[in-house]
This record gives sequence, structure tokens and C-alpha cells, in this order.
Amino acid sequence: MSELQASREHPLIDSDPSFRRVVTYMRPSDYGVWAAATAAFPAIFILMEKLEPANGVRFTKPSGSFLRISTFLGFGCGFLFAYSLSTNRFWGITENSREMAFYQTEVKNNIKLGLPPQGKTELSPWMKDVAVRNSTNSQLGLHIAPIFNFTNHGLGRYAEVKLDDDEK
Repeated sequence: MSELQASREHPLIDSDPSFRRVVTYMRPSDYGVWAAATAAFPAIFILMEKLEPANGVRFTKPSGSFLRISTFLGFGCGFLFAYSLSTNRFWGITENSREMAFYQTEVKNNIKLGLPPQGKTELSPWMKDVAVRNSTNSQLGLHIAPIFNFTNHGLGRYAEVKLDDDEK
């Protein structure tokens, strides 16, 4: 898949954010969406049973196993939706000033510690290239096959961070 090309109103932070970074930078609203989806799946299941009973006569509470499965599905779908919302902010598709401030702080701290700006990686150059090819824009297909970037390859496009004179 080619590099994500889109006109952005907001700055690009990371073209291929790692799983850790996406989850760490999630906003409380993302967690709210996740929780709402987790609760909505069994609630919708119960509502459908009330409107159209499975036995055709009267409402009976769905069995616990069906409710557990629907809660699990809601948890998974809610996580994928929250992950997608957070990724959109990394790509600059939606407002991302909070994430940009966190990112700049993280990069400045790494530079102060003598680490590479995007963090340390133990991958060989060939494995970095494989990781980039497998994960770049994979968030666009989360609804088909959830593929996450668990590596820190440092080969994507990143936002520029301006350092003060005392931080260089």
C-alpha cells in the first residue's frame, strides 16, 4: 500500500504510529467510545429480543453466554474504533494539538537521554524494512484484518520538533 496521501488541516505526527504510542496517546473520549461500544452490544441484543422474541411469544432474557459473547464483541469493536480515532489524530486527519504537545515532549526527552528521537530499536535494517512494509497504513484496514505496528522501526514520516538552544 502506498504512503497515505491526504490534504491535512492538522500536522502529521507519525505516518506509522506504534501500538504503544497510539494507546498511550488515547484521549478520555476514546475510552468513552470504547466503553459505550462495550455496553451497547449486549444492550442492543436485549432490545432486539424485546422487540422480536426468539421464542415468538414473549420476552425472555437472553442467556448469559450470548450476553458474554456480545460484550466481548463490543469490547473488541470498541477498541478498534477508539484505536482508529487515535490513529486519525496521528495522521493529522482530526484535531491533534494535545498529541502534538505529548509527542514533542517525548522526542525532547529522548534527545536529552541520548536516545534516537523516535526511541531505541533493536531491529536489523532488513527487518525494519519488512516492518514498515507490513504496517504502513495498516490502520486503514482495521475493520478487515487488524494489523498493528508493534515495532519501533523509525522509518516513517514524523513531525518536526524544534529544539531550544539549551536542548541541543
